[in-house]
Amino acid sequence: MAILLPEHVKMTSVLERTLAIIAPHRCIACGNYNNVVCLSCVRDLPNIEAPLCVLCGQSSPEWRVCSDCNYPALSGVWVAGMYDDIVMQLIHQYKFEHARAAYWPLATYITATLPFLDESWVVTAIPTIQSHIRARSFDHAKLLAQEVAQQKHVVFTEALLRKQNVQQVGSNRSERFEQTRL
Repeated sequence: MAILLPEHVKMTSVLERTLAIIAPHRCIACGNYNNVVCLSCVRDLPNIEAPLCVLCGQSSPEWRVCSDCNYPALSGVWVAGMYDDIVMQLIHQYKFEHARAAYWPLATYITATLPFLDESWVVTAIPTIQSHIRARSFDHAKLLAQEVAQQKHVVFTEALLRKQNVQQVGSNRSERFEQTRL
């Protein structure tokens, strides 16, 4: 069994730290005890090399929304990787299986693919529905955004407010885009 190092398993509650000693996370990629995904496996996660339009998937310079999609509320979106395989499992465990420790490998994966951000950049999170925060006992989006900001040495701020409590789970792509207009 591997020794759990604080920089690899960052948890905030005493209960979570105790559980990590009794039943540590196993890496979903290699099976070693350490975290939901260990550092060496995070480094091996595939990322998207060529920028694309997030709406249609076509090649697009600097991650801009292409002119064919014409979505004025969104000029561009940077994408770390595809939502499949290990990345999908990692996100699922983080959001739905209370694997709070997964924020660190997710943030590490994201920051490894982000371009250089100077001190003028700010990181924020899209606010989570209060019922989901209560169910998880933490705000997964805020925790992840805070860690990304810390790893990139930029400021985190809570700049957005949630207007509605519409759930996205179960919504298809077009319904999710419509929800952003509300």
